[in-house]
Amino acid sequence: MRGHATAGASASGKGGPKRVTKAERPGESNRTADTRNSAVSEAAAQQDPAASKTLDVASSKRHVDVQPRLGLNSPSGQPHYAFPQIFGQGFGPPAQVGPPFDVDFDHSRALHQEGLGRQDPGINQNFSPGPNLNQFPGSAADGTSPAVLGAGPQGNGPNALGNRPDGSSRAKVPPIELSYDSDVVTMADIERLGDAKLERTVRGYYDSGADREQTLRENVQAFSRLRFRPQVLVDVSKTSTATTVLGREISMPIGIAPSAMQKMAHPVGEVGTAKAAEAAGTVMILSTLSTTSMEDVRRSAPNCLLWYQLYVYRNRSLTESLVRRAVQAGYSALVLTVDAPVFGLRVADVKNNFSLPPGLKLANLEGSLSELSSMSSSGLTEYTNKLFSPSVTWEDVPWLRRISGLPIVIKGVVTPEAAMYAQTYGAAAILVSNHGGRQLDGAPATIEALPEIVAATRGRMEVYMDGGVRSGADAAKALSLGARAVFVGRPALWGLSYNGTEGVARMLDILRSEFERTIALLGCPDSNKLTSRYVVREEYYSQLNWRNFPRQEL
Repeated sequence: MRGHATAGASASGKGGPKRVTKAERPGESNRTADTRNSAVSEAAAQQDPAASKTLDVASSKRHVDVQPRLGLNSPSGQPHYAFPQIFGQGFGPPAQVGPPFDVDFDHSRALHQEGLGRQDPGINQNFSPGPNLNQFPGSAADGTSPAVLGAGPQGNGPNALGNRPDGSSRAKVPPIELSYDSDVVTMADIERLGDAKLERTVRGYYDSGADREQTLRENVQAFSRLRFRPQVLVDVSKTSTATTVLGREISMPIGIAPSAMQKMAHPVGEVGTAKAAEAAGTVMILSTLSTTSMEDVRRSAPNCLLWYQLYVYRNRSLTESLVRRAVQAGYSALVLTVDAPVFGLRVADVKNNFSLPPGLKLANLEGSLSELSSMSSSGLTEYTNKLFSPSVTWEDVPWLRRISGLPIVIKGVVTPEAAMYAQTYGAAAILVSNHGGRQLDGAPATIEALPEIVAATRGRMEVYMDGGVRSGADAAKALSLGARAVFVGRPALWGLSYNGTEGVARMLDILRSEFERTIALLGCPDSNKLTSRYVVREEYYSQLNWRNFPRQEL
């Protein structure tokens, strides 16, 4: 309840209880900001002395304490919605919902496009300019052409998947014919039927998390702590879900996250997933540890918008080889995973003595590097810890951009500090992710980390999210809090196990239908216009001052 009056406090003789903001406590907001911003600057200086100059967010241009709390504040310090007048008797704002956080922003400097950042216009955003903005990817100072980074919408309709790198348009792909199955209505059905077909050790590998699996559970449960605020009497006779990611058009803001070794789920593996994504008109991220080569996936789905997920290996020549192959095969972006300097402990894999089934290999790697069938879970951990570089730093992001010419998406960001570094070092976008709860147990749920990261990026780069999305309604919540798109990993694996390519297509169809229905019920027919006005933490309702209601009216 920091910084607020108690529920019963009065406000100058009339109206509801007064909200006491930090602006009324001189010096307190600045102390909080100074402490936090100093930590960011010190962290930057440790990695790169030059960065200490560019990351001076604790500037002389002070700011007020920003408390977005999922869209509750307006510049006046009061909620930007008028509180309802029920039975002729108003009630005041609720107690503080969620912790405040300080982020600097300047609208005059922001590239504030529709749908980037998605803050409601009513939110107070007195931020100051961010670090090294002249080096933002695609700027003249950076020397990178905006076209290389996919700037600006392209494509020929929601199923066109934008244009190829050479400028030619991609052909529309006919949808996959789905056979009717009355047992498959929701994602829970896909999960149940898909898991039932998986061998026990494979199911454990796909579904388990790290250590006590706290983060794995929280990724899903955190969505239930958000409540919708629907707007009514809005024309929703036509809805639109099309959007762009890095300038390429997709039919809906739901893509497929990178998942390793998909042939363990079904013989079609990554090819089936790519074909389903292609038919749905959305984006797929292919894992480095795939059981189908990146070239074969591209050939099987020539019109699919494909990004390539990358780990940096100790052997930089191997990393460069993978990058150049991805470029040659026509992948549109590199997704650099940054939350796995060492392998997390997956207890289920150890107990199940997990190993890659005989006959399968990591198809993007060569020779002994591709053979995992003889390795137990401990061997898999040893493999990754020996091959993946634990010394990757932010300086490697410009290196990857230089050798690839592709936009870099940083996957594994859960703090605003990391988001600011990503922007400073030339990343094109951020994928808010905790590796599906499979790395650091106790990391925040991604949907709860999202608002702070969106605020930190100041609308200058696209922010995506994965982790815990199990319905179209979950996707709508994430977009309302600033994500440009969400990605699903385990649901794609469940769909693949359930019925191959058609199973993944069914999964995407369920998400699309749920998403379209949700935005219609929210009174927001264009998903690009979802903002924080449509969602709020559950505490918002539990902390309302019900004592203001006349007892006889209740």
